[in-house]
Amino acid sequence: MTPRTPSPRVRGDLNTRSTSRIVHSSRRANSHRQYRTRFEHFRSSRATSTGNRRDLEEWQSDLQAAALDNTIIQIEDNALREREIKSVVPRIGNLAIDKPDGVWRIAYCQLNNMSGSDTRRHKIKDLQWIIQDFDVDGVALCEVGVNWTSGRGHSLKSWCSPYFSHDISCVTAHNIHAPRVSLGQPGGTGILITPTLFEYARSTDNDHRGLGRWTSWLLSHTPDHTTRLVSAYCPGSGSSDKGLKTVYRQHVNHIQKANLGRTPYQLFFDDLILQLKKWRSNNERIILCIDLNEHSLTGQIARRLRSNDIELHESTHMFWPEGQQPHTHIDGSRPIDGIFTTPDIDVTNSLLLSFHKSAGDHRT
Repeated sequence: MTPRTPSPRVRGDLNTRSTSRIVHSSRRANSHRQYRTRFEHFRSSRATSTGNRRDLEEWQSDLQAAALDNTIIQIEDNALREREIKSVVPRIGNLAIDKPDGVWRIAYCQLNNMSGSDTRRHKIKDLQWIIQDFDVDGVALCEVGVNWTSGRGHSLKSWCSPYFSHDISCVTAHNIHAPRVSLGQPGGTGILITPTLFEYARSTDNDHRGLGRWTSWLLSHTPDHTTRLVSAYCPGSGSSDKGLKTVYRQHVNHIQKANLGRTPYQLFFDDLILQLKKWRSNNERIILCIDLNEHSLTGQIARRLRSNDIELHESTHMFWPEGQQPHTHIDGSRPIDGIFTTPDIDVTNSLLLSFHKSAGDHRT
């Protein structure tokens, strides 16, 4: 907030005191917003390493220097520490250090938005670490959170390339019907592949309605042996999506304008099933990485995917400890993310990372 220039009709000493209060209040508010943003970054980046702990201590010192109320500092510090505790959970499954010959490794990352520059930098570093340490060939990205047509020439490849020692190729999808006024846009999907897949990479295919609900990449060695990697994001039922810019609200706006007469969830369900049936009719093998926003084994979508006309089965649960169903969102209580494969995909192993090692607030 910028203080107004004093009016000559107002007595100077009164106006000076008033202006002083505005400046002081403005600086406190700006400081609060600035450090609140940093706090949200720490929540998303899971400050558990030694380096991040030093950053956390520095952040606390900065908050105190900004003359914020100690109650605010304590509340935010407690929230961060609670988040920190929740973020560290045991890994599930295992992967060999050396990738066997003839094997592709696919990672699924629910990014929970990477439009902000600081958050983007840390999440790209997380992606780089995951790809490098686990010898990953391709990454399905969910809820990328970017309006790629906002007019600033952004692209996923241009963002990620400086962090990688090798070339990458990317495809993204977002809601093209939303206003192009901001880089940030909830929702969206993407796929990143490394050079080991370049020779197999063929055509890409996005959500035909332009809502960014899924994107896919056809990988093929011969015309009669094709595999489609799909990243998809279900908008959910909308029961908790109260904001005007949420994915659910974006889709509601499009449905109303196009007079489609369905809820975002119903439209997603119907459209995805039709698309999957089309791909299957072309004898394509499918790897579907998806944020379902419902139970990944017992939800409506998972049940429909198992039907004989699609035959997509959730693959990672075969590697869960017996009797356990790990939550895949840090604040959740059940698995809502899944990797579904057709029977002709041989899944030999799976690893579910802890939240603090994942590139977002869902488990990679």
